[in-house]
Amino acid sequence: MILIVAIYLSLAILVFYKLSLIPLIVLFSFFLIFKKKKREVKVGIIIVILTFFLLSLKSKTIYQNIDGIFICYQSKTNYSLISNGKVNFLIYEPLNFLDIIHIKGVAYEIDGFDLNNRVNSFKDYLSFKGVYQSVKINTLDYLFKSPFKSFISHQIESEKILNYILFNDNNINDELYSKLKSLLLLPLFVVSGMHINFLYQFLNKYLKSRLSFIILLIYLTFLSFQLPALRAYLMLLFSYINQKCQLNIRNFDLFLLIYVLLLILNPLNLFNLSFLLTFVCSFLLFFLKGNKFKVSFLLNLGILPIIIYMNNKINLLGIVVSFFFGYFIKYFYLLSFVVYFLPIFDDLYLFIFKIITTIINYLNIFSFEIVIGKMSVIALIIYYFLYYLIIRYNELNIKRKIPYILTTSLLVSLSYRTMFFNYQSLVFLDVGQGNATLIIDGSEVTMIDVGGLKYEDIAKTRIIPYLESYGIKKINHIIISHNDFDHRGSLESLKTNYNIHNIYDNTLKELRLHNLTITNLNYQNHYDNENDNSGVYLFSFLNKNILIMSDVSKKVEEQLITKINRPIDLMLIGHHGSNSSSSLLFLSKIKPKLAIISVGKNNYGHPSKDTLETLDELRIPYYRIDYEGTLEYNRKNLLNFLIE
Repeated sequence: MILIVAIYLSLAILVFYKLSLIPLIVLFSFFLIFKKKKREVKVGIIIVILTFFLLSLKSKTIYQNIDGIFICYQSKTNYSLISNGKVNFLIYEPLNFLDIIHIKGVAYEIDGFDLNNRVNSFKDYLSFKGVYQSVKINTLDYLFKSPFKSFISHQIESEKILNYILFNDNNINDELYSKLKSLLLLPLFVVSGMHINFLYQFLNKYLKSRLSFIILLIYLTFLSFQLPALRAYLMLLFSYINQKCQLNIRNFDLFLLIYVLLLILNPLNLFNLSFLLTFVCSFLLFFLKGNKFKVSFLLNLGILPIIIYMNNKINLLGIVVSFFFGYFIKYFYLLSFVVYFLPIFDDLYLFIFKIITTIINYLNIFSFEIVIGKMSVIALIIYYFLYYLIIRYNELNIKRKIPYILTTSLLVSLSYRTMFFNYQSLVFLDVGQGNATLIIDGSEVTMIDVGGLKYEDIAKTRIIPYLESYGIKKINHIIISHNDFDHRGSLESLKTNYNIHNIYDNTLKELRLHNLTITNLNYQNHYDNENDNSGVYLFSFLNKNILIMSDVSKKVEEQLITKINRPIDLMLIGHHGSNSSSSLLFLSKIKPKLAIISVGKNNYGHPSKDTLETLDELRIPYYRIDYEGTLEYNRKNLLNFLIE
């Protein structure tokens, strides 16, 4: 029965928060499956109704002026999350975990970069933690200063490494972090929960179980009750109570009970990747059989879709590497504790860590990394059907070639999208205050401008993750309209971190591609103003005529009217909606069916009130990227319907 409760609760949460056809179909299918079992159907109906009712009560409240006492429940290097029991906030203050503060300030909505639900954004991450607003602090007073940071702070060279291994503080070398992630070693270090099990086994050799649980609870507090560690702790605790009280509850039922309990405490845990990863790992371990290598291999295959969702790519070498490191990591974890309390061994610890990093660097030279992109529902169904067959053959212990053929088919199914990629889309990327337009035409990818922010490397944080979410490995052509930083600022980072074939500036007259031709209407003009020398690009794609105005002024716009020889369906408004562009004369002549304003947080007043009023006066519908996030146009989506 607990399995039925877990299934219906999960589906109800999915339907409530992600209202779409697939969760509804799955939910309805379960009702049909159990239609002859009236008890299961009744339980399902009650759970769904009760879940919907309770979740509807948790309405999102928007606050303005903040004056109150808060406790810090999550502390990172550059931000902290605080709560007063009723509402949670983000603040950009380096607090310590469990600090109690009194703050006065103004709350505002958190900026986020949704990227059309293709890339996991910081805003999404916070929303799944129930954090929707940040606070601009006017005054901050400490009522209690937690000793946490000072307690885990050592004046030794290995401090960052120790804090990463023992307390999951990610303030380590970015390059090393990405390599660990690539080789699937982050699940071992961070989300497996194995460190709690190992520590419990070690403590139990020398202490009574009750004292071991108290020490683990204290350690869990220092980990900010991270979900993988909390799951592992609760599983140990419930198993201990089950054994002591002779309740005779199956371990699998205890596992499901913990799953349901954590979802009841916070339904948004269902969208937390570490929550999913730790429970999928534990779930699979109940059914996988064989030697340690076979179990580790099958376990890694089982969690690959989640890893792909997190990274958009996989490193096949990581499946093998994670197995061998699994044996070693628990001893290195124990050594970390020894060095933490006995810093005299710091030099030895650093020497061993240097050997580890050397091995990781060497392995990355031979890594076999495949960019997959987000997996579709059909791909997931095929993948897990093949995975189920592999597990079944493994249980039957059939020593034939069939399991190997199935495993190969499983891995091939991951890359079907890369091999047979024929997707067409026009994307206006959310790059903050700037322009970046992406044209995806099957395997040919073109960008017009690449954006640029002074405080963020958007090539790494937005553009490349978005491309990889499609399974794209290269950019065939980049056109830079002019040299303003908000149009070309991320180009150097893209050149360093991605495969780019051709780059063109605003002197380009015409670019002929396989299925479209991009024409620069402003390539011959030479003005004193850099903005007026911007390339203005006209092309037809997906049976629509598109016009990219870059940063040209009203004067240049009006000179280009005669060169625009076709009706415009979609237009990227000039200069981010500034009042220096988009004249009434120009817009009335062009009259696009839909306008896009690429703008972010800025001090220039973009888009201007005059431009918005002109669009309204001419009844030209428009979208602002700072409000809507990344906008994607293809034959199936809503943007296409609006243009029609």
